Amino acid sequence: MIKSTGQIHDVDEVGYFTPQLTPTEIITAGDVGYVGAIIKKVGSIHVGDTIISPEHPETEGIPGFRHTQPMVFCGIYPINTNDYIKLTAALEKFQLNDSSIIFEKESSAALGWGYRLGFMGMLHMEITLERLKREYGQELIATMPSVIYKVVMTDGTFQMIDNPSKFPDPTHIDHIEEPIITLRVFVPTAFVGPIMALSDEKRAKLVAMEHPDKKRAMLTYEFPLAK
Repeated sequence: MIKSTGQIHDVDEVGYFTPQLTPTEIITAGDVGYVGAIIKKVGSIHVGDTIISPEHPETEGIPGFRHTQPMVFCGIYPINTNDYIKLTAALEKFQLNDSSIIFEKESSAALGWGYRLGFMGMLHMEITLERLKREYGQELIATMPSVIYKVVMTDGTFQMIDNPSKFPDPTHIDHIEEPIITLRVFVPTAFVGPIMALSDEKRAKLVAMEHPDKKRAMLTYEFPLAK
């Protein structure tokens, strides 16, 4: 039984690494080994989760585990619409190597059927898209990346929106909140001006400026994650 989800799976083998896979009758707490189970979906289990007995669901999970929280989203579509099935298979295989990405089906009037992917950040997104092209032979069209916005409605409720097409009727929106990060930039003193000008263009707010020595400055900004 997976503690975080409550899903129960049949275990067909347990064992140790010696370093080969060596089956055994039982492994206990503190042992380093493996568990072979019938799990149909990769997303059913996550790195760091706790496996417990379904006979004792009250067993506490190992502290510190939490599900990964995607911060950047983009849509991907096959250039050839007939390759949609191949893209689905490629994403399922890719998730075996990188369980931190999430994906769900979406459609576009212009691009047809595709998937909306969630990533840990921009670098993670670029690496994933490049691996899908190189390792899985996918020819893709990727939309502009976006972040999650919290849309507070006039009735006090709110929605978490990761796709512009899902924005509710503007007449029912009270205000919109966006994710903000704290960014520290270490820069030679001569380049403080250009860095500040670039940050202003990106809607950043200067919080503090310090000088560790005569040649360097440390700028602390509040930056919109979307920028």
